Amino acid sequence: MKKSKKSKRLTKKLAKGKGVQKRTRPPSMSPSTIDTFLSCRRKAWYHKIRRITLKTPKLALELGSLWHKILDSWYTWGKKEAALKVIRIEIRKNIREGFSAFSSPTSASIATATLKGMFLGYLERYGKKDLKIWKWRKGEHEFTIDKFLGTSLTFQGIIDGVIEIKKGKTKGLWVIEHKTTKDLSYTTVDSIKVSNQTLGYIYAVQKLLGVKPKGIIWNAIRKPSKRLKKNQTINEYCTELEEDYIARPDFYFFRQQLFINKSAIATWLEEKEQVALDMGFCYDNPEEKKIWYKNTDICGMYGGCEFAPLCFRGEKRSTLLLYHPIIYRK
Repeated sequence: MKKSKKSKRLTKKLAKGKGVQKRTRPPSMSPSTIDTFLSCRRKAWYHKIRRITLKTPKLALELGSLWHKILDSWYTWGKKEAALKVIRIEIRKNIREGFSAFSSPTSASIATATLKGMFLGYLERYGKKDLKIWKWRKGEHEFTIDKFLGTSLTFQGIIDGVIEIKKGKTKGLWVIEHKTTKDLSYTTVDSIKVSNQTLGYIYAVQKLLGVKPKGIIWNAIRKPSKRLKKNQTINEYCTELEEDYIARPDFYFFRQQLFINKSAIATWLEEKEQVALDMGFCYDNPEEKKIWYKNTDICGMYGGCEFAPLCFRGEKRSTLLLYHPIIYRK
């Protein structure tokens, strides 16, 4: 994909260590940026003020994004072949646009095999059963709430889906959240119930759609533990992945359906009032580095922070060349 003149100009400035992009939209907060801001303000500064990101995306993030698209296709249309086609189309699209961790033919083939194995195992575990009792009310969609809690900030995010359970004790509307993870042991019921994604997305659905979900369905899948062996073909590897997901469902899948009451949402909103004020103050003072301080305790967590080279080595040309500007559209 050819870069625009604006993108080339910003990249050139970035390599020289110059300039902060002019903001084209009101400052925002989302469940993920709240988590980032509370864990490390300097990381939030690089992303939201400096507005840069790695040229090569993290494999885990790209895999998770593709997984969401596959499930959205499955639950929208209920067609296996259509969902499998999404894998091929989206991987090719990412490679063509130059923002893919699967840039080589081998990595693209392995990504395809991985996602196919995940999907076929998922169908065996949940898919066909879900279609009998779930009605897909709204697929993956973005939301924006202006002047969040009386501040100048917008609250925004992407909800994976809103479903209706048609019968049984859990009959009603539910927010669904898809997750890919390396280790399901980090996923606990208590942490899910209080997470910013859970409470923030339920609040957003209530605010914008005028409906009151009963709670959240936390739909997690573990990324494959199998690796491509020496002298093993991609077809053999794909078959092994598929068989492993079907043979070990308790190892790979974790689903929790949790009721969330009104008081939990009210408490979350009370707590976020001060967070919104703190974020708004920081956004209004983008050059005050002392209020955008680092938390070095998390530099190595979750595979390592993408901005660690800048924090450790400084904004040198050699480190800035690892990044490109985020282009916001009006």
